[in-house]
Amino acid sequence: MIISPIFFGTLALSLFIYWIIPLQKWRNASIALISLVYISWFDHFAALLVFILTVFSYLMAWLIQDKSRKKLYHRITVTGLLLVLITFKYLGLLENTLNNLLEFLGSLPVFNIDKILLPLGVSY
Repeated sequence: MIISPIFFGTLALSLFIYWIIPLQKWRNASIALISLVYISWFDHFAALLVFILTVFSYLMAWLIQDKSRKKLYHRITVTGLLLVLITFKYLGLLENTLNNLLEFLGSLPVFNIDKILLPLGVSY
């Protein structure tokens, strides 16, 4: 995403909406919704992925807070989020490494994994 007038307009609108909403709970929801709209403006798949990961994190945090098997739910949450991160971040590296190895070994078939883009926020 390129910093453009759309970015600054969205930023100004989100700050205005944030400060006119009195309750912190609704402020957080408005920021999340504006972020999803902004991401979907550029990539619908990325917005869907961010939405799914947000819901997953929220539900798992609720389970961790209210249930007796906190360690299990914590491990499931961390593992799930790390799997998504590893898949999107290192799949391209795996493709290049595998293709270079197969080219070195001979005329074996070359694999082609489409590039997968992921929103920057998922890495953090």
